[in-house]
Amino acid sequence: MVAVIYIIHVYQVYPFHVTSSKPRFTTFHVTRTKSWLRTASITHMGWYKGLNVKKNFFYARDRLVETYMWSVSVYFEPHYARARSFLTKITTLLSFTDDTYDAYGTIEELRPFTEAMQRF
Repeated sequence: MVAVIYIIHVYQVYPFHVTSSKPRFTTFHVTRTKSWLRTASITHMGWYKGLNVKKNFFYARDRLVETYMWSVSVYFEPHYARARSFLTKITTLLSFTDDTYDAYGTIEELRPFTEAMQRF
């Protein structure tokens, strides 16, 4: 209930909603949205490409877009870009850890890995 009230508040404070039956998007809105998405994708892809997922985590699912969309659903306002980036990185790495446990590791390999994760 609190989230619904907050979302209603956001739509009342920020004038990006449309009151008529047809949405009216200006070139400014489209350009701004494209620029924001391009910046966000470049930020995420830089560290992700550095992981070399295809080689180092060949058993893991490629879920970068999914984890980014999760973070967008949590932090949807533009000024939360840094929080979206952080949450995307954390959930992607947690996804790799989950895939390591589920699909790749054996019991003997996972015991020391679990101990290392608990120490961390």
